[in-house]
Amino acid sequence: MDIKLSDRSQSEFNPYRCGACGRTEQLKHCSSCRLISFCTTKCQKMFWNQHKEFCRVIGKILATEKKNSIFKIKEEELKDLTGAKKFMKAVTGLTRLLPQLLGRSLAFEEHLLIWSAKHCEVCYETDIRKLMRCAGCKYASFCNEGDCKETSKNNPEIHSKLCPEYKLALLVHRESDFETVFDTKKLPTKNFTEFYKEHQANMNLFTLIEQLSGKKFNKSPSTRLEMDSFTTVCQFTFTATLLNALDGAKLLQPDRESLNIHIVGAKQEETYFTVDSCSLFYIFMPKLHSLKITLIGPEITLPSYTIECFGRIVKLTTKKMFYENFHDNASKPDFIMCFNCGFSEEPWGVPFEIPGFMTQHILMPHMQHPDTSWVRGLRKILSHKVPFAFTSYTKSELEDEMVFMRRVAEHVGVYDQLTGVQLGRNAFKDLRPMQNCDKTAEEKLFYGNCQMCVMNWKHILRDEFSYFKHTFERAMAKGF
Repeated sequence: MDIKLSDRSQSEFNPYRCGACGRTEQLKHCSSCRLISFCTTKCQKMFWNQHKEFCRVIGKILATEKKNSIFKIKEEELKDLTGAKKFMKAVTGLTRLLPQLLGRSLAFEEHLLIWSAKHCEVCYETDIRKLMRCAGCKYASFCNEGDCKETSKNNPEIHSKLCPEYKLALLVHRESDFETVFDTKKLPTKNFTEFYKEHQANMNLFTLIEQLSGKKFNKSPSTRLEMDSFTTVCQFTFTATLLNALDGAKLLQPDRESLNIHIVGAKQEETYFTVDSCSLFYIFMPKLHSLKITLIGPEITLPSYTIECFGRIVKLTTKKMFYENFHDNASKPDFIMCFNCGFSEEPWGVPFEIPGFMTQHILMPHMQHPDTSWVRGLRKILSHKVPFAFTSYTKSELEDEMVFMRRVAEHVGVYDQLTGVQLGRNAFKDLRPMQNCDKTAEEKLFYGNCQMCVMNWKHILRDEFSYFKHTFERAMAKGF
């Protein structure tokens, strides 16, 4: 039987797992490419049809160049670089060279084999003969004692702070069995703002779900089975983050009766809107009767569907298209959300460093305005003039996304009408860590929905202020 891994996640497909079954023990690396590992000959044979073309090209290069690592074939050209920069330069070169030799683009798994290759966490040595696996997390490597090029730093203790998170990352797998969390026949009702303030000191997904459900979940899994309990909580990241953003935009009123949300650039998010996760909307908005969520994105796979939750219907509409092509004349959204958006991966991304969130960003008006999917999508988002939010994997990414968003807003002439109302770490980030493929980045691990920016329009805030001021004055006049 052949193995197809087109939907494998980054954490599931890496050199510290069997390339076929995902096991993490008793692994032997492929003797030809030296980039992938298998736990048995059976697994190697099962995966061979998918791997052989890529493997043979790598093996031929290594034999011709007489090298023990594919990352060393252009070593002379990289002699002025060291550490992470040298590794990333080699990675970039390979992702350009290999498609030429293969006569096709690299598959997703082949990209991961290059980007996630085994290396010393200190000096970035890639010769697997010189590497030893971390005994703690089993998801990192170091040079054998005495072999590290960075001898003054050759100390696994620099990895010790992240070791538990790396261990957790290795356990992440997609085929988790979610536990049922809420009894939808008797949901609690809470005020989100008050609840958040009460638990703010240690607010995260576990605090949220355990406090609301009265159940306990495994916070430190050590097996894939225990990981199911952990993943049950993590599935709430999308709805909890959405509620957090709605609260920042002042749209999460307990007496709210209807809500229309657009989720732009949607990918797998539709699989996380379940009876359990949607229960959060009714816990914090008990009078909500009409909830419409439209997921728009070119990578969406599921058809539209409805969820019956707490006697109410959640209507989830999926549209496999770019947002600029989506037209719904029947109703204007109340709020627009972009999860793990990736604006800055397109042109207009990161031509300079941004030292902090509050820094005045320097714009380059002479730059040609690019016509990319996110530029067009953001134009459409801005045209609705409703509150919107976006999340990112890391702080540095969020800074880059803000630069991108500002440039589009400046170009269409509306940036001075916008204001940020919430910015920074998202308390309800996904708690499943993933390795950062960019080894030069400050964050070695990243988390889904880790950072969030919520934007609102100044005219909306002025209208709200005028309404509350008028209400307050009326109350005072009546003697309250």
